[in-house]
Amino acid sequence: MTRTAWIVFTLTVAALTAGCGSIGASPTPTVAAPTRTPSKATPSATAVATPTDSATSPSPTPTSGSTGPSSQPGPPTTYLGDETSEIAGQLRTFCWHDTCADAFELPPKQDLTILVVTDPAAGLTFRAEMPFNRWAASYSSRTMEDLEPLGQGGAVYDPDTSATVPATITEANMTAPPSGDWIVYIVMNSFENEAHYVWRVQVP
Repeated sequence: MTRTAWIVFTLTVAALTAGCGSIGASPTPTVAAPTRTPSKATPSATAVATPTDSATSPSPTPTSGSTGPSSQPGPPTTYLGDETSEIAGQLRTFCWHDTCADAFELPPKQDLTILVVTDPAAGLTFRAEMPFNRWAASYSSRTMEDLEPLGQGGAVYDPDTSATVPATITEANMTAPPSGDWIVYIVMNSFENEAHYVWRVQVP
């Protein structure tokens, strides 16, 4: 065998040997990278404000010059005076909305604050802490049976029969009783409501 033939033979054997080794080997498996599946975000709960009960407004107090039935919850404070001073009246009989009370006789004079009239000729002034639509005043030395009229004004309002709401009054003027120590008795009407008040009045 020539030298050239020997080289060719050696290369051929080496190639065959390498090929046989490749055929017998187990292929290395290819591992696929795991696919990342995006997770779904859980929506957060939205806080919903729960409305709270609003405070109940009190009933409005009628203002001077208002017209219509009174929304005053009870009889108002009233005053009787002259040019120099005034005092609050003592509530007696009344019927106001759904509440009524009766006082069948005048109170003892000693239970009442005294209004001393300085100028009888100037008369007396009656006023209330809300508008009213009628008043009637009288005076007595001791009992209801002895009452004598002093004056009156305005008009009675009956929601069942009156077609027109009467005008309101803010104050009323009247003559003073004659000289003496008296109880002045005033009936005030505020639309369908009525209240009676008394004062002790001394006239020189």
